[in-house]
Amino acid sequence: MVIPVQNNASDFYIDRYGKFILKPEHITSSPRHSAHAVCIHNHALLLSRPADNPIWELPGGGIEDEESVSNTLIREIYEETGLILSDAPTVKLIYSQNIKYYADERQLFWDYSMGFYALESEWDIRKDQWLAPGAGCIVQWAAISQLHEFPICSSHFPAILLGICHFSLVG
Repeated sequence: MVIPVQNNASDFYIDRYGKFILKPEHITSSPRHSAHAVCIHNHALLLSRPADNPIWELPGGGIEDEESVSNTLIREIYEETGLILSDAPTVKLIYSQNIKYYADERQLFWDYSMGFYALESEWDIRKDQWLAPGAGCIVQWAAISQLHEFPICSSHFPAILLGICHFSLVG
């Protein structure tokens, strides 16, 4: 017996937990371009997460009109972590992907173009974990050897692996 499929694959979006969400027909998705930073210092990866959410992410977010990738990363790192970059960072695209993403916290469906950048900068680090003042995000320098203990946004996995490889080759 053949069961007819009523939805095609393009109707499904993925959320930060890796779950597939069916986009209702009456909802229109929006394009979104983002930049995310892979920052490694002393064998630790910079991660953040909203205080009310268990999923860790790379700092980053939407690229605003007329904004460069470098400026997006500087702004997003400050907004999500409270860290201020004192110099112009060196950024290198290490991974990009287009996904259909459901932003559960905003209840929005995005046709998402994500760029992941190795960000090389001098870091003024005084502690391993803190609460970012403006965004209410918990921020942590997570030891690479302990990343298996962190629930990480599924769409960030490939970039994290490539970032670890990048930094092990250049540093």
